[in-house]
Amino acid sequence: MDQKIQKISSVMQKAELLIQEELADSPEDAVLIASGLLAVTRNLYVQTLGIDLVWRPEQHFCKKCVQKVKLKLKALGVFNGI
Repeated sequence: MDQKIQKISSVMQKAELLIQEELADSPEDAVLIASGLLAVTRNLYVQTLGIDLVWRPEQHFCKKCVQKVKLKLKALGVFNGI
């Protein structure tokens, strides 16, 4: 678990550095940068879990879908039953 937390922390620090560099030239672009990060995050979820398991606003997140996501994450080694 500590390795996973360290990985998350490392990625967050790298992202923060990139964001600071981008904002140095144009601080008014903060929302645009956040939008880009959100899109990248969603794309990574789609690539990792598959489009059929990624929540979309026009759909509800039913118990069956939640179970599928948990099983997929468990298979990937990133879900410990929380």
